[in-house]
Amino acid sequence: MNTTSLSPLQRMAIERAQETLAEFVYSMNDVTGALLASLDGRPIVSDLAQHQGENQVAAIVASSFGLGQRMVELLGPSRVDEIVVRSESGLVIVYAAGNEGALVVLTRPSVNLGLLHLRARDVASLLKGATDSRRSFAP
Repeated sequence: MNTTSLSPLQRMAIERAQETLAEFVYSMNDVTGALLASLDGRPIVSDLAQHQGENQVAAIVASSFGLGQRMVELLGPSRVDEIVVRSESGLVIVYAAGNEGALVVLTRPSVNLGLLHLRARDVASLLKGATDSRRSFAP
């Protein structure tokens, strides 16, 4: 996210979100990357490997979250809390981060899923302020 047009307070909020995300990735064994994105497909903060483009990941997350929402509605009025995609290469887990954002976490297959869910849900809750107030960050 380009922060040059943001106020000092807004820049500080984005920096805090980046630090929170980086600390989460660093502290969890088998987590290979994470990204906080708006539900319209724009990256807010990320800690991804160089070869994983944050714009592409954010767009995929927004699309999958929209599809997940449609599936949840088959059960009745509700909203997506999380989406888990598992493969032999690892997991991609998307957590709701407020009403306007999503936290995507990429892992190795050996991740402790219970611990990951506990930690990632807390991080998503901490980061929801950056997504729900994102409109005030827009230039």
